[in-house]
Amino acid sequence: EKEVLENIVVEIEKKLGNNGHLYGAVTKEEIANALKKQHKIEIDKKHIDTKNIKSVGEHIVDIKLGYGIHAKLKINVKGV
Repeated sequence: EKEVLENIVVEIEKKLGNNGHLYGAVTKEEIANALKKQHKIEIDKKHIDTKNIKSVGEHIVDIKLGYGIHAKLKINVKGV
């Protein structure tokens, strides 16, 4: 599962505010839902560490898979 997660990209669309920044941060729930919808992979949102994503572009989030195993998941945030 780690290898699969580290070789995919999850696309997330977020509303932009007037200043060109995201209107609110990307949530763990948004990441979990996008991962399920786009790649058919279910991860409990409690196992996702978002590091407070508030900008468009590529970000890496940490996914805890248990037993000290972590995967780095690439998120591509697009403003709409």
